[in-house]
Amino acid sequence: KPSKKFQFDAIYQGRITPNKGVIDLLYVWKTVVKKTPTATLAVMGSGLKENILNFEKKIIELKLENNVSYLGFTNRPRKYEVMKGSKLFIYLSKINADESWGISLMEALACGLPAISYNLPIYNYIYKTESLIKVKKNDLLAVARAVISILTDRKKRNSLSKSSKDFSQKFSWKSIATNDLKIINISE
Repeated sequence: KPSKKFQFDAIYQGRITPNKGVIDLLYVWKTVVKKTPTATLAVMGSGLKENILNFEKKIIELKLENNVSYLGFTNRPRKYEVMKGSKLFIYLSKINADESWGISLMEALACGLPAISYNLPIYNYIYKTESLIKVKKNDLLAVARAVISILTDRKKRNSLSKSSKDFSQKFSWKSIATNDLKIINISE
């Protein structure tokens, strides 16, 4: 169920490292806040102490202390409660080789969140859905525009949310097991 205590406009969940685009995320959020001063972003994840300190310093430097909540490592079920209490997932991983599946992306979609990512080639094999909006890598203004568009258009957000849930169901354990069983039966 959605958290009543933790409700955010957008969320990121993953490692706190430059490769995952967390500094880009803060610059994007600075642009979003200029348009919507009360917009809130939650960040869940851990990383090397140096990366976390740099991330926290950047929040202060960009004057986002009232708009960004760093929640640290967040285990389930709280992680899913926070996701379901949010409106949008942002995942700006920068390096194709760092991604193979994008578990955080799929978890967000399964929670009914539309998502925005950089257009990494690896995502084109798995994420064939309109609910993942892929933006040119390093185009922070395009990411901010996509965020604002989703946050300000409830009808669009609800449609993308439904699409997220529908798409993620293709990857349920039941669906995967059924597919695996078909493959086993064919090969016998």
